Formats: sequence, C-alpha cells, structure tokens
Amino acid sequence: MVTELLKKYLWLVQTFIRAGERGLSLDEIVTKWEDRFDSSYSRRTFNNHREAIYEVFGIEIGCNRSTNRYFIEYTEDVTDENAETAWLINTFTVNNMLSLGKERLSGRVSVDDIPSGHKHLTSIMEAMTENCEIVIGYRKYTSEETSTYTLRPYAVKESEKRWYLVAHCIERDAMRVYGLDRIMDLEITDKKFRMPKDFDVDRLFETSFGIYITEAKA
Repeated sequence: MVTELLKKYLWLVQTFIRAGERGLSLDEIVTKWEDRFDSSYSRRTFNNHREAIYEVFGIEIGCNRSTNRYFIEYTEDVTDENAETAWLINTFTVNNMLSLGKERLSGRVSVDDIPSGHKHLTSIMEAMTENCEIVIGYRKYTSEETSTYTLRPYAVKESEKRWYLVAHCIERDAMRVYGLDRIMDLEITDKKFRMPKDFDVDRLFETSFGIYITEAKA
C-alpha cells in the first residue's frame, strides 16, 4: 500500500538525518533497512525511493561520488524545527509512532486528543500520490450535522498548527478548504482524477489571509 511506502520514506529521511553530514554507504543503508523491515533492499529500489522522497517531500538524497556515501542535502533545513518540511516530517513521524504505541505499548502511551487532524493526513497523502478521489464525512464548525462530499484532493496546507485539505468538491463543483480535524470519516476510492495544469497551493493562497480563499470555505 502507498501508506506503507510513505512510512518507509519517512524512515529513510529520519535515518539520513541521524547520520548527519557523513551520510551512509549503500551497504550501511541496506543493513539498516533489513534490520528494520526484515526484507532485502536493492540499489534499484533505493534509487526509486530517493526519487519518490524528492517528489513527495522535496527532499533530495544526494551522493558524494568521491566516497560513494549518500546524504540529505541541506540537512540543517530539514532538521530546523521552524521549517515547513520539518513540520511535515515530524507530524508524520509522531502519527506513526503513536499508532505503533497503541499496537505494541498498550497501557504505556497516553496522549490528549489534540484536534489537528493527524489521523487523516496519511490517507489524504496516499490519495494525492495516486490522484484518487476520496469520500469524506464532514462536520462544519458551526453544525452538528455530518455531510458527505466527494473530493479531488489537490493539496494539504498547515496553518496555525492545524492541517487543511484543499480540494475540488464534486457536489459543489468548486474549490473548497476542509479542516482535517472536522473530517469524521474518509474513504479512498478507485476513481482517478487529473490535476489542473500548473496548480500551486502556495500561489493559490498568496493573496489570502490564513487558509481562506474566495468562494472556498467549508
């Protein structure tokens, strides 16, 4: 599943961050992978993962050809707690660790329910990666009723430590913004969609305040 791949991408990123500027040789990467996932790891698969990590997170895993060691370029940006990339990675990592804690550390992990929508972030990223429509049950801040929407997930945006989904709503035939913490349930469908040409979420919000765009509130 794509969700499992995202978790593995995150593991690779965190592994390289811990390695620092010295980086890792391919043999070291393979050994760490096999210890963590109990499966073989080829150079071809690693290179495919490098490309995917750059596409999904914008993080480049470079290679020092003189030493044949791999490393994350601009590591200081990735580890900067104020950087947007770091916030994204940390959100995924915390979410994954909490899920692991519930499975393997029953009775040893206690976390307050912070309404940030982390639990749906991975599924939405999965749908975005595959350009699949999703169906959500959504409850507005001003209502107790849950409405069902079919969406084409274009982007996710973090604002004030909350996550929002920017999507084209099929029922309304318009762009809308949805707070992830107001999504009651979510299903990824098999129906594909085509992303609008030259879509850029930052450009979409460059003249807006916060997460609000004209005619795009939910």
